[in-house]
Amino acid sequence: MRLAGGAMVLAGAGFALYALGHPEGSWPWPNGVTYALYAAYIAAAALLLIASGRR
Repeated sequence: MRLAGGAMVLAGAGFALYALGHPEGSWPWPNGVTYALYAAYIAAAALLLIASGRR
């Protein structure tokens, strides 16, 4: 699980760096949907990292 959580953190950081370099891109839905997706992604990565540390 630690590997999956770490991969999600790295992928998220890579996406954030890419998005900061390309401000012309956008999603076809409202910002509220985007923020909910980001929150779910962060929660899943955190859950995987926390669950891997409880062994």
